[in-house]
Amino acid sequence: YTINNASTTEGGNLSFTVSLDNPVDIATTVQVSFTDGTTSAGDFNHTAQSVTFLAGTTTSQPVTVATTDDGTVEATENFTAHLNVTTTPGGRAFVFGDTGTGTITDNDTATYTIDDVIVAEGSSLLFTVSLNNPVDIETTVDVSFTDLSTLPGDFAHGTQTVTFAANTTTAQTLSVATTDDN
Repeated sequence: YTINNASTTEGGNLSFTVSLDNPVDIATTVQVSFTDGTTSAGDFNHTAQSVTFLAGTTTSQPVTVATTDDGTVEATENFTAHLNVTTTPGGRAFVFGDTGTGTITDNDTATYTIDDVIVAEGSSLLFTVSLNNPVDIETTVDVSFTDLSTLPGDFAHGTQTVTFAANTTTAQTLSVATTDDN
């Protein structure tokens, strides 16, 4: 008994195929169970499934696994599908140690934005940096500044950083001092 690898985009279905290379003279039932690799409980339906091969046939059997479209930006994830023949062999030789890999490709993106701010000279510019979707790891964003209609002495030009904790979209603020040069 063998099982293929399967892949899909997050929110789609993984289509595994369980195959048998030689017919058996009795009907056999194969259980397909799943263990996480880089996936976790909410990424796909972990419920074990069973397929049955009728006596004397080798017709491949499909196993469909639903994945979850979660809105979190993450790396491609994978898990393992395992085979176990649950039919008592009755002296027949069954080989069922094959595994298949399920691969889930993420479909989410992270967009970072910064707002526009206007203040009087000598005041501090308070910028808000926002993130539209959570990312499954902590992310740090460097914020740098370029003069458009300002001059080098009009404000503090040093690069600043903001950090977004994993799995959050809490906006981050940063302050830039301006110079009152009259």
